[in-house]
Amino acid sequence: MGASGTQQVKSGRRAGWVIALLSALALLVGIALYAVLVEPYQVVVEEVRVPIAGLPAALDGLRIVHLRTRTSMESAGVRREPWSWSAPQDPI
Repeated sequence: MGASGTQQVKSGRRAGWVIALLSALALLVGIALYAVLVEPYQVVVEEVRVPIAGLPAALDGLRIVHLRTRTSMESAGVRREPWSWSAPQDPI
């Protein structure tokens, strides 16, 4: 193998790295676009049946709807309550 053969191998390796890096970049851009354009508008419906002994007949079949927002911080493991049910404490 001469000097031109070595040069071809080096440029072939370089092209492989460039393709790998561009593929990784395209994947990251795709994930970011999904996180911004699709995920925030995804609606999840979950039905949970809760049997309650002694429930009055007038309440039989009652449906309760609970709506909540999911923040991106919550999916990262940080939970934040949007409302506080206790009165603010005055600093001492």
